[in-house]
Amino acid sequence: MSRKVLSAFGILFLLIGATVNIAAKPAGSHAAETTVKEYLREKMNSITARNVDVLDKYYSKQADEAEKYLLFTKNHILQDYLISYANNNYAIKKIFPNVKIISTAEEQNTLTINALMTAFVHWNAENSSGDPVVGMISERHELQVIKENGQWKIIRDNFETGRGNSEQCRLEAPDRLRSSLNELRKTSSASLSRSKSSPPSKLQIVPRSNKREQKSRTGYSRDNAFNWAQKHWKNYSNEYINFGKNQWDGGDCTNFVSQCIRAGGAENDTKGSHQWYYIRKGASSNTKAVSYSWTWSTARGLNSILLGNYNKKEFGPKGIQKVIFGDSSYTSDIGEYVNYGDIIQYEFTAGSGIKHSAIIVGMVHNSALDRYEPVIATHSFDSWNLPWTKDAYRSLFVHIADIN
Repeated sequence: MSRKVLSAFGILFLLIGATVNIAAKPAGSHAAETTVKEYLREKMNSITARNVDVLDKYYSKQADEAEKYLLFTKNHILQDYLISYANNNYAIKKIFPNVKIISTAEEQNTLTINALMTAFVHWNAENSSGDPVVGMISERHELQVIKENGQWKIIRDNFETGRGNSEQCRLEAPDRLRSSLNELRKTSSASLSRSKSSPPSKLQIVPRSNKREQKSRTGYSRDNAFNWAQKHWKNYSNEYINFGKNQWDGGDCTNFVSQCIRAGGAENDTKGSHQWYYIRKGASSNTKAVSYSWTWSTARGLNSILLGNYNKKEFGPKGIQKVIFGDSSYTSDIGEYVNYGDIIQYEFTAGSGIKHSAIIVGMVHNSALDRYEPVIATHSFDSWNLPWTKDAYRSLFVHIADIN
C-alpha cells in the first residue's frame, strides 16, 4: 500500500476520532463552560471590588431555587471575606483565580458542570505599609446551568464554605436570605469604615525558627503537623476518608485537624473516658475498612477530648484553651499563647455549638498593634495561610500542651 493511501487512512482515522469526541460532549457545552469560568472568576473578583451584585447576571430568573443560591453566595462573600477580614483591619488586596472544568454532563435541558477554582489571595492590613501575605484557596463547585433567551444561566451552585454547604439554602425562605443579606450589607459597610480608619500597619510572617516555638517543650512535633497541613490542605490524603464527601454535611474540617495532630505524634487512644482514634483495617480507606471515634471527626468531640485528657491527665492529645466572643475581642496575650500546630475552633452563632476547626500554620506580627496573630489552614473550605478571623460568635484557641 502506498504512502499516500496510508496517509489518507490516517487522516480519515483522525477525523473519525475527532467526530466521536465532539459527539461525546453535550451540545453547547463550550459556551456553558465559558460562562461557569467567568462566573467563578467574577465571584472572587467581587471580593476586591466589594460589589456582590455583579453576580446577578449569571443566575436564572426563571428557576425557582436559583435566587436562593445567588443570595447564599452573596451572604457568603460578605460574611466570610469582607466582614471577617475587616473585623481585624485586614483586606484582600489582590486575588488571582484560576478555574478548571473537571466534567460536563447533560440531563434533559440542563448541564451539570464540575469545576475546580483555585486562587492566590494577597491580603494585608487595610492601611498596609508592607508586602502582602500570600494565601491560597481551593473550591470545588458542582453547577447546574440552563439556557434562557439564548444564554446559559446558573440554577444551582453546590460548594463548601467554612460554615457549611450551599445546599442548606434550599431549606431557607427567600425572604430570610434577603433579610440576612441586607443586615450583612450594613455590617460590612460599618466594618469597612472602621477598618479604613485604622492606623497603618505592616503584617509580617514570623519565621518558624523564632524562639516563640520553644515555650512549650512536649513530644508534639509542630513541624510535622505543619508539614502535613501544607501537603494535604488541598491534596487530600488517601489514608483517610473524606468526611465532607462521604459522610455528612459537617465537612472534613476536624478530620483534617486530627490528621495534623496525628502527624505531630499523637497516637490512637482507645481506652479511658476520652477516646480519640482512627484505625485502618486494611489497605483501603473506604468507610467499611476504617474505624474512628466521633471525637476524631467532629469539632465538639475533638474539643472535649483535648480538654478532657488535659484535665484528667489521661493518655492522648491534651489541650488548654482561651475563648473570646467576637473577632474584636482578640488580644495580644492570645498571640503569645498559641503557635503553629495549635488549633482554633468556632461557634458561629450563639447556642449553635462548635462547628468548625482549623489548624494554625503560622503567625503574623501586626506592627500597628504590636501583637502576633494566627494564620490558618482548613478543609471543607480548602485554604492555606489565611487570617484566623471568621466573624464567629465564639472562637476557641486551643494550645496543644502535650500528647500521649
